[in-house]
Amino acid sequence: MKKGVLSILFVGILTICLTGCGAKSSKPSTDDVVADLNKLMSECTSQNDVSNCMMNDEFQTYLDTYSSYSLLNASDNEFTTKPQEPKSLFSYGASTGGMCGYNNILVYSEDGDSYYSVSMSCEKVDSVPKFEKATELK
Repeated sequence: MKKGVLSILFVGILTICLTGCGAKSSKPSTDDVVADLNKLMSECTSQNDVSNCMMNDEFQTYLDTYSSYSLLNASDNEFTTKPQEPKSLFSYGASTGGMCGYNNILVYSEDGDSYYSVSMSCEKVDSVPKFEKATELK
């Protein structure tokens, strides 16, 4: 009788521990960030007018709605430091511009509470960007 109760208790505790460990979100690798952003851009363009997804503010809204990523800024230069304010957003002007007017974006990932500088390329200024390389900001 005691062995049965102890076995059930042990299995219950083990199940709770394994379930709790599996529920932790892990920090995405830089390769995952690039793949995720390219996949999200592809989904955005298939669900919306392509020109909407190419705009910083529209893609920012799409990411906030359908992913754990947030688009925080865009620049010609690579981002090298985390923003002063957590999750700070674009300054006016850059937020409404086309993504292909820039070479890099700053992305925040809720999974792992991480910031990434992501380089991108475009065939033309009015084309869909392709995300190429992500660097985690420390």
